[in-house]
Order: sequence, then structure tokens, then C-alpha cells
Amino acid sequence: MPTPFSKITKNTVTIKSINDLSYDLDKAAYKSHFERADIWFWSGCDKEGKLTARLEFEWSLCPLINKKLGEYTPSDTDKKEHLIAIYIKTFFDDGDDFCFLVRGAENMNKFLSMTFSGRAYEEPCFATPLHATKPSSIFKTRGLDRSLYECVNKTETKGIRWRFLYGSAMKAWEQLELNEEKHQSIRQIVANVKQVAVEEEDSEEDSDESSDEDSSDDDLSDKEGDGKCED
Repeated sequence: MPTPFSKITKNTVTIKSINDLSYDLDKAAYKSHFERADIWFWSGCDKEGKLTARLEFEWSLCPLINKKLGEYTPSDTDKKEHLIAIYIKTFFDDGDDFCFLVRGAENMNKFLSMTFSGRAYEEPCFATPLHATKPSSIFKTRGLDRSLYECVNKTETKGIRWRFLYGSAMKAWEQLELNEEKHQSIRQIVANVKQVAVEEEDSEEDSDESSDEDSSDDDLSDKEGDGKCED
């Protein structure tokens, strides 16, 4: 089994590859990232777990693992699942998005207090690339108790807040590792789904052919009956 690898070079912040799959971030093109990437900031309560469920679905389709993130258990003072979600559109060079979560009141306070510190947030957190999900489908879901939802202004406070959020996303991304075992598992799931689809399509075609044959027999029977009547 090939070993997943990640490396940092002069021109890239992180390249992660497994066989035919890679996630690339071009550090030298920070200016273009700044111009193309929009950052959405959401904070509130996810009491029913709907927001995290949507992100975890995308995560299940990514061949990535996060060894730094332990199982999150809300404290007695955080049963309402307080969290901050940072969603970056067009984060990756191929146009895919990225989202990370800061969960729990204590972590949220630390995160917010670092906004103008000049340092990125580096604590373990749930994070995932996003291929099929858009901000509106996550943050406008019923059942969320939202306190703030905004597109972060790139020039507000001379861009300090935007750079903090973007830099924190970079740190969250660096926590993730490509995993060959999960990659192969996902490929097998996709192959199984495709096989089921093919079998269902073949079954429908057989059913249609059978219906056509029955229809032809009925037509022939009608013709024979008409002939006898004429006799």
C-alpha cells in the first residue's frame, strides 16, 4: 500500500497526494486567493446537529483523517452546541471550498480574542474540503439558532480580520492528512453504488422488453380473434 505524503516547498504551502488525488494550495499566489476567495462567518447554536451533519457528510467523502482532533464532547455549560463556522469559497486551486469549526464557548472566546493578535488560530478543530455543498445550504438550514452570519469584508480593519480567518483556515487544513485506506474505502463505495445503478438500469430494460413482448402477444391474439369472427 503506497504511503500518503505531504510536503512543503518554497512555492506551495501544502501539497497532499494519494495516487491520482491531490489537494494543492499555491502560497505564491496569495494575492489571487485574496481576490477570489470569499469568507463567510457564522456563529450560533447547532442544537439539532444539522449543520455539523452536513459537513460530516462531505468529510465522509474525503480521503482525509484528522489525528489531532479528538471526539468533541460538549460540557455541561455547552449543551446547546455553540460554535463558529468559517466557510471559505474557492479555497483550493481547483475551485473547491473549505470549512472549519470552532466548537464550545471556551474555544470560541479564545478564537475571537486572537482576531487582531497577528497570529492564526492553531487549536485542533473539525475541518473539511467541500465539493458539493454551498454556504446557503448549510447556514440557512432550519433548526439553527443563528447569532451572526456575514460575508467578511476584505478591507475592514485594513484586512486584518480577513487575513486572520484565512490564516486560521490554512492551519486547520494543515492538520488534515490524506489516508490511503479511507481513499480506497471511498472508491469501493462509489464502485458499489455504480454497480447497483447499472443493475437497476438493466432490470428496468428487461422489464420494458417483457412488457413489449406481452403487448405483441396481445396484438397477435386480437388479430387471430378477429379472423375467426370473420370466418
